[in-house]
Amino acid sequence: MTFGIGAFVRLKTDPTRAGILQDGERLRAGSRMLPIQFPDGTLTWLPESALEPVPTAPVSLATRFAQGRFADSEWLRRTLARLRVTGRLSDVVYSMEATDTDFYAFQYKPVLKLLNSPTDGLLIADEVGLGKTIEAGLIWTELRARLQSNRLLVLCPKTLCEKWRSELFRRFGVDARVVDAAELLDLLSSSDGTGRGFAAIASMQSLRPPRGWNDDGETEVGRVTNPRQRLARFLDEAAEREPLLDLLVIDEAHHMRNPDTLLHTLAQLINSVTSHRVFLSATPIHLRNRDLHSLLRLIDPDTFEYEQTLDDLIELNAPIVEARDLLLKPDVSVEAILQRLDVASDHEFLSDSSSLKLIRDELRHSHLDRAKRAELASRLEHVNQLANYVTRTRRRDVEEFRVRRDPKAPALSMHPDEKEFYNAVTEAVRHYATERDTSDGFLLSMPQRLLSSSPAAASEYWESILQHDLVADDDDSEIDRVNARPEDNQGLRPLVSRLTALARQMDFTKRLALCDTKYALLLRELRQIWQEEPGAKVIVFSSFKATLNYLRRRLADDIGHGSCELLHGSIKESRDVVLQRFRENEAAKILLSSEVGSEGIDLQFCWLVVNYDLPWNPMRLEQRIGRVDRLGQQKEVVVVLNLLFEGTIDQKIYERLYVRLGLGQKALGEFEAVLGTPIREMTKKLVDPRLSDQQKVEAIEQAAQAVEVLKRQEDDLEEQAGSLMRHGDYILQTIAESRRLHRWLSGEDILIYVRDRLHRSFPGCSIDASPPGSDNFRIRLSPTATEEFASFLGRSGLRGTTRLLNGNDQQRFQFDPSVVKGRSGGAENISQMHPLVRFAAYLDARDEMGKQPEPIAATLRAEAVPSPIRAGTYVVGIRRWYANTGDGSVAGSSRIAYAGASHDTGEPLSSDVAEALASAVASHGRILPNAGNDGRLARAATVFCETVMCDLDARFDEFERQVKAQVDDRVRIRRRALERHRNAKAQSLTSIRDQHRSRSEFHAREGDEKRARQRASLAEATEGKLRRLDESCNRRLAEIDALGEVTAEMTDVSAVFVEIN
Repeated sequence: MTFGIGAFVRLKTDPTRAGILQDGERLRAGSRMLPIQFPDGTLTWLPESALEPVPTAPVSLATRFAQGRFADSEWLRRTLARLRVTGRLSDVVYSMEATDTDFYAFQYKPVLKLLNSPTDGLLIADEVGLGKTIEAGLIWTELRARLQSNRLLVLCPKTLCEKWRSELFRRFGVDARVVDAAELLDLLSSSDGTGRGFAAIASMQSLRPPRGWNDDGETEVGRVTNPRQRLARFLDEAAEREPLLDLLVIDEAHHMRNPDTLLHTLAQLINSVTSHRVFLSATPIHLRNRDLHSLLRLIDPDTFEYEQTLDDLIELNAPIVEARDLLLKPDVSVEAILQRLDVASDHEFLSDSSSLKLIRDELRHSHLDRAKRAELASRLEHVNQLANYVTRTRRRDVEEFRVRRDPKAPALSMHPDEKEFYNAVTEAVRHYATERDTSDGFLLSMPQRLLSSSPAAASEYWESILQHDLVADDDDSEIDRVNARPEDNQGLRPLVSRLTALARQMDFTKRLALCDTKYALLLRELRQIWQEEPGAKVIVFSSFKATLNYLRRRLADDIGHGSCELLHGSIKESRDVVLQRFRENEAAKILLSSEVGSEGIDLQFCWLVVNYDLPWNPMRLEQRIGRVDRLGQQKEVVVVLNLLFEGTIDQKIYERLYVRLGLGQKALGEFEAVLGTPIREMTKKLVDPRLSDQQKVEAIEQAAQAVEVLKRQEDDLEEQAGSLMRHGDYILQTIAESRRLHRWLSGEDILIYVRDRLHRSFPGCSIDASPPGSDNFRIRLSPTATEEFASFLGRSGLRGTTRLLNGNDQQRFQFDPSVVKGRSGGAENISQMHPLVRFAAYLDARDEMGKQPEPIAATLRAEAVPSPIRAGTYVVGIRRWYANTGDGSVAGSSRIAYAGASHDTGEPLSSDVAEALASAVASHGRILPNAGNDGRLARAATVFCETVMCDLDARFDEFERQVKAQVDDRVRIRRRALERHRNAKAQSLTSIRDQHRSRSEFHAREGDEKRARQRASLAEATEGKLRRLDESCNRRLAEIDALGEVTAEMTDVSAVFVEIN
């Protein structure tokens, strides 16, 4: 066949590769070679016999299927890989298998919830130990993959900064740096308008605005010298512009809950310049939790302006949950379900909910079989308005988390020498208090508590202390944290001086070491443990540096030097260095730690916690145990060994308070706010030297009774709210299903996609295993590809992010979904976020060829097919569904849809089974011999058109209705929030402007023209802010309205004819 210049032709063997015939021809080995210009610009010479014209009226997929014009299964494999990589599919979890984390389905729940949130904000309120840090990291990974987000800020307490830096790098491949206010301001300024990426971590305190940060005296950011003030003003002025951050994560967000604090102001300022926000706080969810309201007010200040809103939303969910539960009971009538939904629809928040209206319509007109009931029940869960803002998982709900605590408190009687020293010091403290007529119990209690910790360590410490070191030795104890005053050390000097004299006079240090009852028990327990499990690592907690230093010396002598790592507030090494050494060094069997080590660290590789002394605040003890009782603990039992002397306050607190609360046996939960008052009152009495031992025991008993009542009330409240907030198993089933059906990117997906794209765009490129059969690849780019890739890197700000252009032929690459840096053997890893994958996607967007649907015929061995698919012949249809909004973006719903049926019976397959079958064909399919002339083809074409396509059409209609309802609700919520924001902000600015005008008029009447002009200038500046607010809000309202203009579309991908034998 002869073609004319300009003819649109394609390869017979690959109809997806089409281009335009250019002028010229060549003869090679008797074949006529013609030049073809492909859409990506490449010119390729191909044999005329290999070409055919592209039909002017494209033949439909169904027609080509019926004609037997099949492509091979490798085409399907490449196509599905391309759609997974570039499609931003809503049913593909791009963060799955992309990080160095264990898989727990519940940790992906926040990922899906944030993606579907109309407010782009989420409070993760999981209980302690369930991995909120990991959940935030998964969210960031998902945003990077889906939206190419590249600007991250983590705010947290100072003690957690290094943990965040380490976790982000180790688990998520994010090279974040800890910054102060000045450095963050530089990052934000340089990124503003350029989109330059960064990942930063900052302590809340280091960014907190100073008081008077927005005073009128200085009106320009450039004139302010305080970096925190400059940052605050910069954020304030940027609030109505394009976002400066893609994701803000605030860890321990409850520290910012108080609206009267500057930390709360900081949260408001940074909130206003970020696209997405995630707050982490293990706060309970119930009607009386005012802390929860404060946190939600930070996420959405306009919706949660009043506390009553939270109560309304929790109570509003009651009829929705009731309706959902009724739906799951097959014998309940539709009228009963609708009655509950009518109650919900009467509420202001749901009166115009399109999703709820659609569900009610479907209830009236659909056949409610079991599958439909389950689907409607899961959709009802998303109608819950509070679910847009908060997600909470409790430890008892996590199937994989079934760790049991085994508390032990062996009876410990003091040796007579220990008792003599204890009594002598106790009497000295009482005498000191009487002589000085002081009731400062917090100072007087420290010697007693050190004695209870270790008489030997106390004697050694006091005997050796120098005059200028006469200071308290507690290390971050709860008393020190809550009640410390700057003058405490000075106030304690005379008492410590007296105790030093007593210790030297008694000269008991060596005797106490020899008869050390507590240490002897510890050593015995440790040796027993190591006899049973030689590699076991142990954490020993004490509130006192003197005790820790004493234990380190004794254990080094008895067990060996290098056997202990020491962690307290006075060591020079960073906490992370010490912990890494403890984790990785086999010889380091014991971590001696103060309270410094009880917050923000994960030590799941340990299973024994020793409390050498007892914190008086239950939450401090919970933090200690929580270091090992966390998700990821491999042992079924963690042991908590409490070493307490009989007759001491510590022992009485343990027996009368901790045992009563069941603290040693189960996690206490986030109970600090409730515990605060009774524990503070108890502590004050316990340290009062004027009270007798019996009075102190009564104080402990009173606290125990009060805490027990409060804890029961708190649990009851959350249980009630939990029934209103709980979600069914649908979302967890969806996540598990995504993993089972391979709805995540594999390294093979990425390899197939990149190799195919480069081959199509630049025929001279190659990606080959080196050595053959290995996981390492050599990548060679053609000169044209090298030039275009270099240009792409420059335009995208990605220079220096890959070694692909370094000209080193020995460089190797691996294709792996993990975004974590550092690969074995020096090979560079290519994940979904690698510049080469982004370059391939850029090329793909320019090339519409190769995206035409193709029919596939293949055969499969039965062992390659997942159950319950049996041997036989099947037909599968594949389409892509997506919904475009008025601004041209995809409305969060883009998916690959599958339908199938048996060729023999015409019986439909479930969508999951059809998907599994298509995936098996793509991965393991072989050519079906003589498929174009197969006698079964006519029947297969009929099944495809009358069963498979009809199923896909009906489900697409349902998809379209649901997407439009969801988008309509999202637009409604965003519009309402923005209008509330504009009204509140305008009211505030108007008041400020009027005040400036009033003061200007006053100064003018007083004849102070300078101040009058200053105030007039400030009034004019505020008027400008009002105009900018109005312009910004109008622009954003227009953008929101554009989001509501949804157009749902579907495109054919493939029709599959498959024989299983």
